[in-house]
Amino acid sequence: MEARCRKSRRTMRTGVQMQRRSRHANANARQMRRRRQYIKRKEEEKMTEMFEMMMLVCFGLSWPISVMKSYRSRTAQGKSVFFQIAIIIGYVCGIMSKLTAGNINYVLALYLLNLLMVSVDLALYFRNRRLDMELARI
Repeated sequence: MEARCRKSRRTMRTGVQMQRRSRHANANARQMRRRRQYIKRKEEEKMTEMFEMMMLVCFGLSWPISVMKSYRSRTAQGKSVFFQIAIIIGYVCGIMSKLTAGNINYVLALYLLNLLMVSVDLALYFRNRRLDMELARI
């Protein structure tokens, strides 16, 4: 009878130990799952930034061409001031998004550079419109 009690106590102890081990294993598994989710989220953020940067580079390549055409043509024909203002508002919103999210990185520099180029193109539009008016008076 006494041997039987010892055995049941031993079984109880190992059961409690197994529960403790099980809790630790579950905690470790949760911690590993959270770590994998964190890494995945960071990778997705990097991909998002990369695609955003590529979009801004593509737009950024077209603005110097537009500025040069505006400067050389000396006419405002074919330009839309409303389109340029809409683009400027879009870039300002993108900049504000970066600043309010605290996500200040190299993509913000591309937003600023593109905003500068569109603003120069807009200034050239007004210069060319003035030149068009002067030419029309003659």
